[in-house]
Amino acid sequence: MATSCVQITLRLSNLSLTPLKGTLNTACYNPFFLKSFMTISKKCTPGIYIPHRPYGRKVKPKPPKITHFEYSGDLRTLPALNQETLLYNFRGLENEIKGDKTLERLSSVEYATAQELANHRRELVRDRIVKLFGPNSELEQEIALLTLGIRQMIPYCIHFRTDKGNKIFLLKRIFKRRRLLSHLREIDHERFEWLLKELKIRYVIPRDREEHKGWKHDKRVATQEEAKALQRKKLEELKIKYEEEKKSFFEHKSKVMAEIERDLEKYGVDRSFLDDLQVVEKETEKPHKILSWDERVKLGMTGYIKDYYG
Repeated sequence: MATSCVQITLRLSNLSLTPLKGTLNTACYNPFFLKSFMTISKKCTPGIYIPHRPYGRKVKPKPPKITHFEYSGDLRTLPALNQETLLYNFRGLENEIKGDKTLERLSSVEYATAQELANHRRELVRDRIVKLFGPNSELEQEIALLTLGIRQMIPYCIHFRTDKGNKIFLLKRIFKRRRLLSHLREIDHERFEWLLKELKIRYVIPRDREEHKGWKHDKRVATQEEAKALQRKKLEELKIKYEEEKKSFFEHKSKVMAEIERDLEKYGVDRSFLDDLQVVEKETEKPHKILSWDERVKLGMTGYIKDYYG
C-alpha cells in the first residue's frame, strides 16, 4: 500500500498543477497519502500546490476609533477637582474638622468614593444654577446635571469604544438635553442664551421636518426641472441667434449708410436735408381715428366684426 502511494505521488509530482487540483482535494482526506505526498513533494517539486482546509472562527473587525463627540455640543471638558477640597456633605462642620488633620483628609475629595464625588459635583452644579437663575429653575438644573453626566461619560466612551451600552446611554442623554434646550429656547430665550454661555454649550437650531409628498410629487418636480432646463437651453439658442442677427443687421446698416453718404456727396445734398424730411413726415402723419357709435351707424358698421372680415 505504501509503495503504491509513493508511486502515485511520484507520478503526480511530474505532472502540471492545473489537472491535479481535483485529485489532490479528494486525496487530502487520507492522512497517510497526504503525509507521504508532502514529504516527497518537498524533495521533488517544492513549488507544487498543497491543499489545505481553513479552520477557526472569523475575527470580527474592531469598531472605528472614536476621538471626539463634537455633535454633543460641549465646548469644554470636565475640570479636575482639588484633592484638598471639603466634600459637600461635610459643609457646615468646618469648625469641628479644622483642627484635626486626619478628619480633614478623610472629609476631603482625596478619600471620597465615586458615589460621594458624583454627589459632590451634582450639588455644586445645582448650587451654581440656583445662584444664577433663582430657586425656580428646575429646567435649568436638569440641563446642567445632564451636561455634567455627559462630560463624565465622554472620556469613558472614547477609551472603551466597544462598550455599546454606555454609548447608547450617552447618546440618549445628549438628545434629551437637546430637547430640553429647545423647550427652554421657546419659553425664555434670554435664559436660554445665558445658560449656554454658563455651561459652554454649542446649540444648533434644528431644521423643520420636510414632509415627503410621495413619488408623484417627486416625478412632477423632476418634470418641471427638466422643462426649465429645456427652456433655458432654448433661450440660450435664441440669444445666440439674436446676437448673430444683430451683428448681420449692423453690418448691413453700415453698408447702407455708406451708400447713402456716397449718394449725398454725388448729388451735392446736405445731410440736414434728410433730417428735415423725416421731421416733416412725422408731423404730416395722421393718427388713427377712433369712430364713435353715431359715426359707425352712419357708415353702417353696427354688426359684429366677423360680418365684415368673414
